[in-house]
Amino acid sequence: ITFSLKGEKGDSGNSPKIKTTKQYYAITSNLQQPGSWSETQPNVSTDSNKGKFFWIKTVYTWNDGTTTDSITYTYIGKDGDDGTSIAIKGALAATTNLPTSGAALGDGYIIGYDLWVYTGTTTSDSTHVRGFQNVGQIKGKDGASATQYYIHIAWMKDSNGTGFTTSNPNGAAYDYMGTCVNTTQKPDPTDYKKYSWNYVKGAQGPRGYGVKSTTTTYQIGSSGTTPPTGTWSTSVPNITDANPYLWTRTVITFENGTMNTSYSVATRGTKGALIRQHRGFESGSYKYLSGSGAEEFVDVVYYNEKWYQCKSTYTSSSPSVNDKDGNNNARWEVFLNYKAIATDLLLAKNASIDMVGAQQINLYNSTTGNIYGSYRVAASDNDWSLWLGGKTGSEASFGVTRAGYMKCTSGKIGSFEIRNYTDGTGFTFYNLYASHASTGLLPASDISLDYDGVYVWSGKNTMYDYMKARTGWNGSADGSNHPSWDNGFLFIEGNVSSGANGNVSAINILLTGKSGYRADGIRVNVSGGNTNHAINIQGGDVIG
Repeated sequence: ITFSLKGEKGDSGNSPKIKTTKQYYAITSNLQQPGSWSETQPNVSTDSNKGKFFWIKTVYTWNDGTTTDSITYTYIGKDGDDGTSIAIKGALAATTNLPTSGAALGDGYIIGYDLWVYTGTTTSDSTHVRGFQNVGQIKGKDGASATQYYIHIAWMKDSNGTGFTTSNPNGAAYDYMGTCVNTTQKPDPTDYKKYSWNYVKGAQGPRGYGVKSTTTTYQIGSSGTTPPTGTWSTSVPNITDANPYLWTRTVITFENGTMNTSYSVATRGTKGALIRQHRGFESGSYKYLSGSGAEEFVDVVYYNEKWYQCKSTYTSSSPSVNDKDGNNNARWEVFLNYKAIATDLLLAKNASIDMVGAQQINLYNSTTGNIYGSYRVAASDNDWSLWLGGKTGSEASFGVTRAGYMKCTSGKIGSFEIRNYTDGTGFTFYNLYASHASTGLLPASDISLDYDGVYVWSGKNTMYDYMKARTGWNGSADGSNHPSWDNGFLFIEGNVSSGANGNVSAINILLTGKSGYRADGIRVNVSGGNTNHAINIQGGDVIG
């Protein structure tokens, strides 16, 4: 006969869990466990700690309030003696190929799997040959082939394999995730028992509530740590001397009706130190200020044609720009090295600027570091006082002398572009050129004031609707570089065959003379030639 009794249900068991982990450190000169510990990890690489023992104590606090200590230690090794460096010269087939002379200490050769290093030894045996010593094998023999392992991942809904899958769940709810490691890449094992499983489903969190509204208000106050108790406003007030702090209150109201209130505070910055100038050092004992802390001034002294700024506050009756503090740091520094202005006064619109010795303001290219312009006090009327576009006034494309003479070799003046022409002798002539591309109501046109005269072209950018005229040199030159004038000093050419319907004139002269006197539309006087023609008509006729 067998009897069994069903007992009452017991309390749920609790698995122990680590709640917190904390580490402490110590260094001792022997293996005796430390009597005191520090939360700050010491620097074990310092010379004073070498040759000692470094201890780590880890304190685990469990969820039931109990603690467990784990103590480990490590010996901090001392630095070894300097070794001789080895220079591997190459690989040889046998020891008989080792050099018999010229080898330096540390020269090495690989023979087979071994390294032979020259030590200068006179011993001669199987490991010592020609001053070289076999120091051991450095090249390992081929090892066995490695085994390739593959990791497989699967998911399931409970511990009995329900919903088992090896496909990515893409956000679907699975309580367990398992891994399997084997030597087969594909396919994934289909038996869930071959996987190691972990429960990955988290506990249900509390319900979240969204933000219903946010209100921000402002108030000034006399304290920077305690919020004011007066009336809050949605507009930002101005701070005052009595209430120099601006407080911001943010009230967040959630959908469940609860509210969260937070504060932030700001204040105006403290007044910076003012520059106090001295034309030379003060006589007698004087306290020079650097503007540090709450000091009201930064002292600058004009000495030997330079401004110096005080870098550290001190009192002296015989100061010098070479003074140093107790740490051998300079008390003064050249003020011109700073992005600052040193003037007697810079208040009025027409303030006077003294350039203190340098007498010039130079402009530098931030990429190349080269000067590209300058404004300076010129020594004479012919010296450049202002220039842009070069290292010097002579090289620059724009410059003005002290006397007001202006040079400009590039750029534009209104519609005219400055161009240059250099002939075979190296002479450069600068010309003015303007061009209009026939947009709007105006016809296209080119105008050029060049080395050979004045050139004007006007038309519609075609070969059959234009007129052009040139005054000046319109021919060529002979062997002595004398100009020829076969095309005339005034040359007019045009073709308006596809232009507007109407009469056309190359030259149109309108002249109204004075009553009682002669008026000549054209007066011609030709002489000195082999044959002289006042008018040479090569086509057309004369009417009138």
